[in-house]
Amino acid sequence: MSTMPHIAVVVDDEPITPDAPGGAAALVHTHVTLLLDAGFRVSVLVLRDPDGPRRFETFTREQPERWKTIEQRLTACYVRDLRRKAHRSAPLQSLMRALSDRATLILDPEPTDVERFAATVQALGPDALLAVHLVPASLLHGRAYARLAIGLATRPLTLYDHFDWHWRIKAHRAGRRSWRQRLRHRLTRGWEEHLVKIADGVVTGSASEAATCRRLGARNVVNVPTAFEVPASPPSFTSFPTPPRLVHLGGMSTTANRLGLGRFLDVVWPEFTRPRPELWVIGSLRGADATLLERLENDPDIVTTGFVDDLATVLRPGDLHIVPWEHDTGTRTRVPLALRHGQVLVSTRAAVACLPEIEDGRNAVLVDTLDAMRAELDSLAESTDRRHELAEAGWRTFLDAYTHEALRPRIETFFRTVLDENGAGEA
Repeated sequence: MSTMPHIAVVVDDEPITPDAPGGAAALVHTHVTLLLDAGFRVSVLVLRDPDGPRRFETFTREQPERWKTIEQRLTACYVRDLRRKAHRSAPLQSLMRALSDRATLILDPEPTDVERFAATVQALGPDALLAVHLVPASLLHGRAYARLAIGLATRPLTLYDHFDWHWRIKAHRAGRRSWRQRLRHRLTRGWEEHLVKIADGVVTGSASEAATCRRLGARNVVNVPTAFEVPASPPSFTSFPTPPRLVHLGGMSTTANRLGLGRFLDVVWPEFTRPRPELWVIGSLRGADATLLERLENDPDIVTTGFVDDLATVLRPGDLHIVPWEHDTGTRTRVPLALRHGQVLVSTRAAVACLPEIEDGRNAVLVDTLDAMRAELDSLAESTDRRHELAEAGWRTFLDAYTHEALRPRIETFFRTVLDENGAGEA
């Protein structure tokens, strides 16, 4: 009897759900669900810092039904402690240590925890390990695990689920840096780029970052953006609110959300003359600095909702969904969500470079700079017909490109190809 290939997904201590602050949880949920839908056997290995916030544990406790829908389909699920070594060495010594093992730039784990993790992998016997983002990938390619992996009866393939370039995100939020910080930044960039080159395959949520991985020499790269279920009731396009709201979606703990909203308030918001449109800021404000919080709380035209579990209660069809982030980093989880709810997407070109399905004038309005955004928002507010046209085109794009049904063949073909090429698994 043939056996379906077995994929062990190694995740950091994060929830696996589309209903969580930030986009990482939704992307993990997408990739795990698509693998299950494609018929693969899937196990999940959660790496937990015993002294950390225990986000995965909180998710399973607060969303038991959501977790149950995943857990009952898994071959296995284990939570494994991964403590960091306690170093009392100076920063320079830390950098010297990283020169001999670059994985320690991200993770320098306790050897006993690495041994327990390796024993779990050996017991599971997967055909492939899918390391989700930087910490799991650094564990699998650090020296501590590599030494143990040599002794495994069969060595599974190692694939990298790449979310974004950590070094680039840190650069956008960093101020003036010392020479040691600049050196660490350069070493971290080198390590991240090395990871995509040595992996047996790379999955990413961004088409532009997939192209970068290929340029760096990565093998077997596929772009699989965040997918969402088709709603039971599609958005209504019969009557749009006038005037429309401006909507910004996403928690402030995410760099792109926090800095992008701050830039919008600096550049675009002051250009509106009264009466201004309402600006709805939807998502947790945790992570916003005092200055941003004060601006949001004291402006009578800004409505803050906090985290909203049911977005259908706040995302009205026909409202103007803004994405003011000015850089091509990671993937934009909120874009498929905006289209799913019939909103009109207004974004910088850089922010949606990760999603080639988004096209200016067809299913969105894209601007080169934030200076040009206010005029486009004014024009859309005055033209209900144009909002109807863009919102309906956006809904069709969601159905064609950002559902589980649309993306399952892509991830299935990728994994089967990589496994077949390496003689792993049995179809």
